[in-house]
Amino acid sequence: MYGRCAASGAGTVPLGRRWPCCGLPLVITAVASGSHLDRMVANWNATVETPSRPEFYKVVFEWDHDPTKAVVVDSTGDASPLDDPRCSGSSQENAADGQPYWMPRFFARHVSDEIKLLTGIQFASVDWQPCGHKDIKICHGESHYDFHLYYVPPSYLDSLPLCQIGT
Repeated sequence: MYGRCAASGAGTVPLGRRWPCCGLPLVITAVASGSHLDRMVANWNATVETPSRPEFYKVVFEWDHDPTKAVVVDSTGDASPLDDPRCSGSSQENAADGQPYWMPRFFARHVSDEIKLLTGIQFASVDWQPCGHKDIKICHGESHYDFHLYYVPPSYLDSLPLCQIGT
């Protein structure tokens, strides 16, 4: 992520508009820190680098993926995980982690106060999609990560009404 900031008093603020969270939370099953599945997204690190011009900055997000911890829906031939009945939102079949196969796994991650000040980002979420995305047919019918940046604190998301998913 690249950004440009301008001096403003003692600190800096990003130029441009700060967008609120783009989507409402669904019935989110967050992965508890220290759990077996949480180790799938290990060694999280979010840092700020300053290139040669001080009015620019670069935010780097890094983690190690442990594929042995990931819930994956195997497909054969030309089949997509989306063709697998376990990936239907109405499926009651759970993966080894106790969650439905179709349910994304959410890995909320902390960012430093420096990143919050420079960018407005309050936290990041490295989310695993075991079944891909049902409504996006090109390149998203396989297990993959989604990476989301939130400009509101987790407490704000927790205060929003929940909606029912799975159909």
